[in-house]
Amino acid sequence: MNAEDLRTGFDRLAATVTSDADPYEAVLRRARRRRLAWLRGLGAALAVALTMALAGPAALNAGRWDGTPPGPPQPFEGKPVTSEWTWRLINSPTRGNLAGDQPLLQDLVREFSKTGSMVNGLDLVGTNPPRIKVLFAHDFPGSRFVAVAYYSTSAAMLVTRTAGPGASAADLVGSSGVSSGWVDPLTKNAESWGGAMATWTQFSLALAPDGCTVDSSSDGVIQPDGTVRRTWRPSPTSGYLLTRDAPANELWRVTCDGVVRSQGPATWQGLHDEGTAGKTEIFPPDVQAARGNVDPATASTAMGAYRSLVEHTGLRAGGPVVRWGGSVPGVDGRPVPAVLVSQDSGAGPAVLQVGDADFFMVATGSTPAPRRHYQPDEPGGDFVPTMSWAATTATASSELMGVRVPARKDLGAVRTDNLLVLAPPGTVRVEALAKGRKVWQTNALTDGAGVVEVRYRGDVTLRALDASGAVLATAPMHDPAKGDTLFGENLVENW
Repeated sequence: MNAEDLRTGFDRLAATVTSDADPYEAVLRRARRRRLAWLRGLGAALAVALTMALAGPAALNAGRWDGTPPGPPQPFEGKPVTSEWTWRLINSPTRGNLAGDQPLLQDLVREFSKTGSMVNGLDLVGTNPPRIKVLFAHDFPGSRFVAVAYYSTSAAMLVTRTAGPGASAADLVGSSGVSSGWVDPLTKNAESWGGAMATWTQFSLALAPDGCTVDSSSDGVIQPDGTVRRTWRPSPTSGYLLTRDAPANELWRVTCDGVVRSQGPATWQGLHDEGTAGKTEIFPPDVQAARGNVDPATASTAMGAYRSLVEHTGLRAGGPVVRWGGSVPGVDGRPVPAVLVSQDSGAGPAVLQVGDADFFMVATGSTPAPRRHYQPDEPGGDFVPTMSWAATTATASSELMGVRVPARKDLGAVRTDNLLVLAPPGTVRVEALAKGRKVWQTNALTDGAGVVEVRYRGDVTLRALDASGAVLATAPMHDPAKGDTLFGENLVENW
């Protein structure tokens, strides 16, 4: 490789690490993760520092003060604390392998407490700074990471900072990181950090109140009856889980005082949002068995959504194929393209994707996930209308299934009373049995597929019938009446 090749390569690298115009943190997180993988694949010696917060929309702090005069003094502003578990987290002892380094912890409190200027990158001003607690402090082979809570008697905010190995408190305060205007009882952070002369550091952190247990699972398999079997691995450390992956493609479960308080993908916190890693190219074998009218752009997003959700849920599944294409009502009532994809054969996951936008919200239940900190009036903040939406299910059969049709509601998406039914070709109707009693049936289907209104919720056995009434196929279908699920598994946020 000559000098010109290096110069050209560095020019390409520099172009890929520019800031994303969309301030939505989940978008930034995934876009930067993709760039990181590309950069590492090239083995470039270009210094890159990436921070990915898994706590929804956040205000990114670029690091040290750039010389811009500070604005008018502002008081501490954190979001109100709404759960006693947040206070239990703040009052927990510092965790991490630097928790016993009292001189460092004292230095961190002193440096993060400085007010009257922007030298700490936080614009904390005034004579009455909030109290500070170092929640987590850890040395990795290639970096030093801290998570700090600012709090008053009623509000709190979270700040993370990462610097090089052995960095001082002052260096950490001025380094790269994320500032979130709130503190959740379960704080998630995933980070990739490094540079030309540093060892790359990757980690994911689940930080819960002390005394809670944190388990992880990445081996979920959908069984022939449509349920999911997986094993849970307990964290070796009390109250937190630290992995050397960013992001951690697994489910995390937090149990406190014998009650499961949180269960869901490690990459989710609060918002049920996802994104595809770019468009998935569609090949003829992917759609050869599809029924209906398949929109190529939506099919491409659906394939990517399937892969992204399966990966982040810690499921082991085969690749997706397109099963059905059509349309469903959109936000304004006008039809929007929809595509159903599922595992190529047997029991497995399925995704019903509506719209072709790469970033989408997932309908997990009958109520949308709250966007507690959504501020559409801020520049670039009104991102929700641009998102597509999807629903998931765990299917016992790739030939006979029912998937709740998702719809937009408020700032999220919900599963509706409409059900997309897909049955073998030749099926004219499908009926559902619960404890041997028929609880609903479809009208005449078109080529074995159709959207029908089904208000009944509960586990049923589907039967596909031909014109003579003969049974072509049967399969169980899990359709929970309450709660949120992802591929049939419960999602829990019970703080």
